[in-house]
Amino acid sequence: MRRSADEGKTWKEVDTIDHDIIRLVSHPHNNNMAFGLGPDKTHWVTYNRGDSWQSFETPREASLVGDVLSFHSEEEGWILFQGNACEDTGSGKWGGGRSCWDETYYTTDAFRTEAKLMLTQTSECTFTRSTKAMTATPKKMVLCVAFDQSVKPGDGGAHSYKESRLYSSEDWFATKKFVDMGIGKRARGVMGLGVVSKFMVAALKMDEDGLNRRAGGGDPM
Repeated sequence: MRRSADEGKTWKEVDTIDHDIIRLVSHPHNNNMAFGLGPDKTHWVTYNRGDSWQSFETPREASLVGDVLSFHSEEEGWILFQGNACEDTGSGKWGGGRSCWDETYYTTDAFRTEAKLMLTQTSECTFTRSTKAMTATPKKMVLCVAFDQSVKPGDGGAHSYKESRLYSSEDWFATKKFVDMGIGKRARGVMGLGVVSKFMVAALKMDEDGLNRRAGGGDPM
């Protein structure tokens, strides 16, 4: 990795990083911090605009899709890390099946200490106060699109979107709640989350049967 201290006029190799960096993520609310994500469980962080870098370890490798890091707009040390977990199932055509899923970890000190597991079987998690405009929600509230933690991915090594639900928590998922979106507290098929102005937006995808029940006025569950 190379760094420029003069707006790109000259570049210098960062010699303290002896790993490959596959993704560089800037902290959106603190321009002193940036994170270099490695291909395994070793990553790097700077707290001083790249003058120095420190390595840190995560329990899982970084997720292969989506945003690996999610940030809190007011607490700069509160960061969510999306990791990928896999296990051999032996159920493949040649006896070498593999099942993978994502797990979400959290840190309250920007990885100065080891990140802790927050929730497993997730596809994405975000702080409701992820932008400066989002001030009407509880400070510690986190939203996660997640699957039944007792059921690992089935054939093909991935969860079906039909199993996904939206959960909220204000205690790092020591307890959690289903989010009521007006179609039943156990509404399934959550495809993603996003922020639009001062609102959190959740995208759902219903199968044909669910749409028919909704049109008929019934709970799609």
